[in-house]
Amino acid sequence: MFLFLAAASADGLTAYAPSGHFLLRHDGYKPYSAKLTAEFAEEELRRVAEMLDYDISHARPFKLTVYTNHYDFMESAASSGFDRYTVGLAKSGDQSVSVDASGSIVSVREVLSHEITHAILFRKHENRDLFPLWFHEGLAKYISEGEGGIVRDKHTVAENDGEILSLTTLRNRFPQKKINLAYAESAFAVRKMIDEGAKRGVTVGEIVNTAAKESDFDAGCEAATGMNQEKFEDNFTGAFAKEYASLSVDNMAATAIGIVMAVLLIAAFIVRMKAKKRAVMLWEAEDFINNEYPGVGLCTDPPKYERFRIDGRY
Repeated sequence: MFLFLAAASADGLTAYAPSGHFLLRHDGYKPYSAKLTAEFAEEELRRVAEMLDYDISHARPFKLTVYTNHYDFMESAASSGFDRYTVGLAKSGDQSVSVDASGSIVSVREVLSHEITHAILFRKHENRDLFPLWFHEGLAKYISEGEGGIVRDKHTVAENDGEILSLTTLRNRFPQKKINLAYAESAFAVRKMIDEGAKRGVTVGEIVNTAAKESDFDAGCEAATGMNQEKFEDNFTGAFAKEYASLSVDNMAATAIGIVMAVLLIAAFIVRMKAKKRAVMLWEAEDFINNEYPGVGLCTDPPKYERFRIDGRY
């Protein structure tokens, strides 16, 4: 998640400390937690910077604001209109990063790598609109979640009742009611672009740097895929619709199998309950006969019309 805004001061966060490539700010009540978060941020910065071919040796420090509980983070983010599940922000104006370090919703490392990716993209070019939103969020998701995010994204896509969002419509905003689908599609699009680039010997860092150097995202797209942005978006949406159809069929098949298994379990349960009920009825009948008619036994094996046996005779 990111904001196209200049950094604003946060009430109550008065503790400052330089930490590697970050200027750390926190509330002062949990300095160890804040310091540990800054150490994680340093590690994630080095990893993300290497992937994006960003030189941090002479880079100015990033401002890092650490909230040690989700409530305080949401208090600061509420004015920006984000929902209660937001856990990190990166601002385009000064490339500052704010995170919920509680880990109550998403791991701290995942939040940090996601927001640091946004911050580095902002630093790559002064035009904040150079990279479309789907690339911003898709790349941040790809880097922060890795291959493990693919499974979650497939489930997200397969559960949206056949609806596909055109990648072109995700250039500047995500529909709030389909936010999870928009993130998933964006991540798939970035994976596709990176895979195509790998076939041509083009890294994700080169995709970003080419676009930044030429001040044109088309240049980065063409370097990786041989297509400009518009053509890539159209081709991806068409191919993704076909891929989604197979995912949807798989999901329907899995649902159908689940229903069949549930029916079989219910049927087995009913049969078992009937057997138990019959056994109880026989036991009660035998107990009644033994008490009321000594010497008379209950006969269950002969035909239905032969109900009792008296003194060994029928």
